[in-house]
Amino acid sequence: YNGTDRFLPGNQFGFFPSGSVGWDIAKESFVKENLSFLDQFKVRYSLGQSGSEAGSVKRMYFGSFVYTDKGDDIPGTSSDGTGDLFFGQYFSDQGGYVREDEIGNPNATWETATKENLGVDFAMFNKRVSGSVEFFNEYRENIFLDPTLPFYYGATATFKKANIGEVKKQGYELTLNYSESLRNGFNYYVRLTYGFNENRIVVYSEPSQTPEHLK
Repeated sequence: YNGTDRFLPGNQFGFFPSGSVGWDIAKESFVKENLSFLDQFKVRYSLGQSGSEAGSVKRMYFGSFVYTDKGDDIPGTSSDGTGDLFFGQYFSDQGGYVREDEIGNPNATWETATKENLGVDFAMFNKRVSGSVEFFNEYRENIFLDPTLPFYYGATATFKKANIGEVKKQGYELTLNYSESLRNGFNYYVRLTYGFNENRIVVYSEPSQTPEHLK
């Protein structure tokens, strides 16, 4: 259970549960009696969530304003920038005024990762041979990204980051170990590993109605 002051009340706290179970079948009497060479055969499973505020800033819900004083001189004028505003071809921020610089995000909330793991740990022949087989899956959502606005939006103000991105990761890992102790006191250990890992972007910050071939 985590809390932060970066988000508005209602989103400030997040509950991220997790749990795991395991069963070492090799410890059961029916296995010991029939498969005495098996020292360990543990099946395990875990599922959990974690929260992150990475990418956010303090008080995400507040916007900001700036006071603009003088701009560049307008060609063909003698303005000293003390109260005149120009529009049209020679738009300028001559003179002082206040404008919105950054738009707050009142909907900002926690980035969440859901992780799932299924594995088997085994050992046999007095633990000379051991290893593991593991499958994992992770889905991360509400990742903070800069919103991408269409060109016709027209505003100069920027937006604070929003919970937009989604990614997923999945794969497996295989490990096989062999160890031996010789009579002369020499010990050796061999390990073989093989794994596969896939990372995929599911949702990225893109303007609406972006053509499929540009995504």
